[in-house]
Amino acid sequence: MAKGSGLFSSKWARGLVVGLAAAVIGIVLLLTGALDRLENTTWDLRVQLFAKPSSATEDVIVVFIDQTDLDSVAAEYGISWPWPRSVQSLLVEFASASGAASVIYDIILEDQGWAGADDDRALQFIAEQFGRLVYAAELRVSETDRQEVQEQGTEVLAEEWPPYLSRPGWTVSGLDSPPDDMVFLTVSFPEEFVTASNGIMGFANQHNDVDGVFRRYRLLSYHTDQPVPSLAAGAVLAQTPGQDEVAFGRNSLTFNGIDIPIDSNKRTLLKYTIKWDRPSNAEKDPEITDFYTRNTFSAWEVLQSALALQAGVDPIIPIDAFTDRHILVGVSASGLLDLRPTPLDSRAPGVTVHAQMLDNLLSGEFMRDFPQWAMVILLVLLTVGAALAATYASKTISEVLLILGFLAIPVILVGGGYLLGYWVQLVVPLIAVFLAMISANVANYATEGAAKRQIRGMFGRYLSPAVISQLEENPEAAGLGGKEAQLSIFFSDIQKFSVIATELGPEELVSFLNLYLTPMTNVILEEGGGIDKYEGDAIIAQWGAPIEHADHAQRGLRSVVKCQTLLDELRPEFHAQFGVDVYQRIGMSSGPAIVGNMGSELRFDYTMIGKAVNLAARLEGANKAFGTYSMVSEYTIDKAGGIDTLRQTGVALRELGYIAVVGMENEPLRVYEPMAPAEYEKRSTALAAYDQGVKLFQSGQFAAAKPIFERLAEIDAAAASYVPRCDSLIANPPADWNGVWVLTEKG
Repeated sequence: MAKGSGLFSSKWARGLVVGLAAAVIGIVLLLTGALDRLENTTWDLRVQLFAKPSSATEDVIVVFIDQTDLDSVAAEYGISWPWPRSVQSLLVEFASASGAASVIYDIILEDQGWAGADDDRALQFIAEQFGRLVYAAELRVSETDRQEVQEQGTEVLAEEWPPYLSRPGWTVSGLDSPPDDMVFLTVSFPEEFVTASNGIMGFANQHNDVDGVFRRYRLLSYHTDQPVPSLAAGAVLAQTPGQDEVAFGRNSLTFNGIDIPIDSNKRTLLKYTIKWDRPSNAEKDPEITDFYTRNTFSAWEVLQSALALQAGVDPIIPIDAFTDRHILVGVSASGLLDLRPTPLDSRAPGVTVHAQMLDNLLSGEFMRDFPQWAMVILLVLLTVGAALAATYASKTISEVLLILGFLAIPVILVGGGYLLGYWVQLVVPLIAVFLAMISANVANYATEGAAKRQIRGMFGRYLSPAVISQLEENPEAAGLGGKEAQLSIFFSDIQKFSVIATELGPEELVSFLNLYLTPMTNVILEEGGGIDKYEGDAIIAQWGAPIEHADHAQRGLRSVVKCQTLLDELRPEFHAQFGVDVYQRIGMSSGPAIVGNMGSELRFDYTMIGKAVNLAARLEGANKAFGTYSMVSEYTIDKAGGIDTLRQTGVALRELGYIAVVGMENEPLRVYEPMAPAEYEKRSTALAAYDQGVKLFQSGQFAAAKPIFERLAEIDAAAASYVPRCDSLIANPPADWNGVWVLTEKG
């Protein structure tokens, strides 16, 4: 569209539209997750750049069983993997002697060891003496898995909790119905003869992201109805018995006295602090190693230290090096198949994921996802700002600097966000800002020359070159195009008009339309409205342009009531002349719209476009869903001063519901039926009951709302429309009800 014609009549409008268009594209990319894989990669780069130890990192130690350890034990003692449980018990024995806060054993001991039950009891004995051992278990078949298996004709039975294993004493609140992928039926419980009566079982398996990287962690899952802690949470429980209450909030859970942010899948975004490297040969040298600041040890070091204590000699690792520190034991040998990619290490031992979560829990330092609603606002601000800046830029150097500057803003924001503990999206804002600025420059190029050509083509034969030049500099003066205005928009049509039209002859149809359109038009004009156009039986009108009215919403609402009242009076005449009963549906909304001369260069009309116009049209059709004949949006009610103010001007209202119309599913709104105050008083008892039913429906109490609507169904079509909706929602309760009735047809 050329400059001076319609929406792009000013640089400000052009920049705003281009910016909003880029924002819409960015929002779609954001909400669909189309660029999540690329975003995840940028997150990993941020982690690598900003990761640093927390206040609790030194309190977490990982003991790795590496290939070197396997080889050393095999060479020294002739024992291959898996080690007898008596050998493994030495790791717990040394931690116990050191006064460790807990031992988290990230090795699943599901079966009896090859050395027999007595050998297993060696680990059980030292674990009971220590009292703070967390056993690893794998949660295997979830409710989600069972549903998939059952579809294939196989039944999965829930596994019983073994009597020798104490149940975690967790109490959970705020989570009425855990997701199916959080509830498991089968578990690799630790073997009876290695399980200490005072031991704690924690689940080891965590879910990775779509690209395989472990960035998030779940602290709690269920075995049927029994809450089960993760290994990291189990370590906290082992150290602080009694801290067993978990409270879920909307975006967080409270555990051990701290609020932990979680996402919609009940997982926490890990704040990675260190890489948890396996110990190097240098670190194993006691001459050059500070054991009190090390975060990783080899299993061979710990085994030798435990044997030294038994022999009464000084151990390699000082006896107090593990004091009050949490010890996680896990495998890092590649052949033992427990390597997991993390943002800091593409081949990290799985035990380090638990170590990282435990670090977060002990320090109380967490990362959070930047709220999606805030991200949408940020996108709009960035794209609109970038588009406006590019639109007003007049020189190439300024355009280049602006592009670089606006592209730098998202980078700065994500860096600052990380330091404040937030994952602020980077990829989508960068693309949206770049698109906004490039599009704004393209629009500048297209409109600056097109506007001048349009002016000269329209007026070149009638005006002097000097006047044409002035119009080229100020095309708004020629009255081309449109402008944004606050409008109240009216859409109406006759119910079943196509049927009526087929039953009437041509002359009768013309008479019919004249009898209908003339009085309706008079009402609109008397209230200061303007007829946008007629489309057969349909009337499209607006208040607020070309003449501005501060009370345009009140005028429009009065017109709705008057048109329906007048049609009630004319209905007998229609029946007498044409043998039909005539009813009209009216939709109205208020808001900003573009209004002005639109069309081709040779033929154009004064008309309007915009979201408010589309919404008014949708509401006219939405009457069908409720069986009503008039429907107005909450935006019109607000513009008119509210329900009480309207009552004084001759318009009464009842709320029909909270709906989302087709094409605007993410923008629910309240809709109302306007009527004459006298009619409202006549129906006041039924309308009050209807209002009660609507409130119950919107609050999710469908079973309570249904009887109210059933009692009113015979006298109120709107109430009748809710009955099947209640039946559907009672039969299939929504997981996340927000009170919105989403319409699926335009009407």
